[in-house]
Amino acid sequence: MAGEYIGYAKKYFDYAKKGPLHPKAKEAMENYIRFDIGIDEEEEIKILSEVRDLSAKLLGCRSDEIALVPSVSLAAASVAYSLPYRGKKRVITNNLEFGSNRFPWYIMSRFGYRVDVIKFDKVVDEQKIIQSLSVDAELLAISHIFYSSGYRANITEIYDAVKAYDTYLFLDAYQSVGVVKVDAKHSDFIATGSGKWLLSTPGAGFLYVKKKILEKLIPPFQGWFSHKDIWSFSDIEYRRASSGRMLEAGYPPILDYISLHATLRELLKIGIDNIERRVRSLTTWIIDELALIKGVNLVTPRNPKKRGGIISFNIGKNTEKLYMYLLSRGYKLSLRLSNIRISVHYFTAEEDISSLITDIKTFISKY
Repeated sequence: MAGEYIGYAKKYFDYAKKGPLHPKAKEAMENYIRFDIGIDEEEEIKILSEVRDLSAKLLGCRSDEIALVPSVSLAAASVAYSLPYRGKKRVITNNLEFGSNRFPWYIMSRFGYRVDVIKFDKVVDEQKIIQSLSVDAELLAISHIFYSSGYRANITEIYDAVKAYDTYLFLDAYQSVGVVKVDAKHSDFIATGSGKWLLSTPGAGFLYVKKKILEKLIPPFQGWFSHKDIWSFSDIEYRRASSGRMLEAGYPPILDYISLHATLRELLKIGIDNIERRVRSLTTWIIDELALIKGVNLVTPRNPKKRGGIISFNIGKNTEKLYMYLLSRGYKLSLRLSNIRISVHYFTAEEDISSLITDIKTFISKY
């Protein structure tokens, strides 16, 4: 576990919003900027190819099933536009999804689909989602870990259910890739971004598409990066790439992918299983401490299998005051749907956690 980085982001509990730039990413970008005109184009494209390889290794899939897309929103929109019509009429999502996994699906309404939004209060109920499935459901869009509550959905169970109806599963894994294991075999599509748990700059996301589905897609755009041979500059006729590159149009934001290249290598070097164990230990400690404080209402499940690196809680009417107090004490965290959301990664320092718990107790003792 890269101990030299433990505590480098002091009092930082906001990875679910934006990951602080990892020192390896900063070093990689600085090395790139030192060149007056950047590095050679062939070398840049080699780095992009390696990003696909590293992303595939992270998800346990093939590198030709990976497309480089800047965000989850554009990944979802690409899928929405690319799916061939199969006679089905419904797309299912839910009200607890972040906008990037709700709004793009409304695109499909122009093609005759009905977008059904399942309503929940604070935490998703997998059984209700499964019960909403039917033979006319084209796609189910769901988060692996929910941004507000920190609830971790049972994707294996959900995927088994959607397959019984020949429905596609689109997984928004922005709050899970980089901190917990995400397995491609339990989804048809997986999208994530680079600016949170992957500890890079935003704008360098990637999309997994199962190979047998990839072959059926009809992308809404085409460009030189989606061409079969990107070096065939003189080709008159367009020949679509057979890999995930078919969903890439033009040159991506190379500096962001250089940053991501560095952090993916670092995370894989440490090992996602090791990271997940470390984060589970830290979140268990925090949850156990919060559970002992009178007036604290935990929203995130205590079961480690039902969470990732996010912990959400409230103290009732004084929740926002506590949030402002913690900000004044130098902590970086978020307020989401009337809950305080804290999120930790593998290098969160134990002394920062002890300090946070003490300050929460101090505030509550006064109100």
